[in-house]
Amino acid sequence: FAVQHTGNILIYGEPTFRDRSLELMRRLLKDSEITVRREALLALIQAKDDSAIQTVVSWLSATGSDADVLRDLSIRCVRDLGLKDHIPAIRTYLRDPNEVTRIQAIVTLSAWGDEESRAAFQEAAESKIVRLARAGKAALKRLDEAKKAAGSAGGR
Repeated sequence: FAVQHTGNILIYGEPTFRDRSLELMRRLLKDSEITVRREALLALIQAKDDSAIQTVVSWLSATGSDADVLRDLSIRCVRDLGLKDHIPAIRTYLRDPNEVTRIQAIVTLSAWGDEESRAAFQEAAESKIVRLARAGKAALKRLDEAKKAAGSAGGR
């Protein structure tokens, strides 16, 4: 909660406290607690911090013991930042064994209308894992709606 509060100071607080908050949040990206790193990254991304953007991109392809726990957040942040040039990297997680990462990849790619991922969305929609099936069905619906909207816009 302290990291969330400090993040709010960074984003919404008085300018006199923002520099100190920024410095602290950057240090917290290396904290031993994953939850602390996650909250610090979210705040820094909302503040559009350049070093946080570099961190997000590096976490997207990181390996190691903490990588799986941080990857879903990095995918979310890439989406929030509109970094569509990372679509190929995100596609590699459409069948990830980590369910949370897989769902985040599905959500992100469907939000961007990535037709190349349709087969993976269909596969997820047919999953026995309820959350994964819901994400897959929602992704297919989003793609179909985008295609329909594009078709009707083109017909005008």
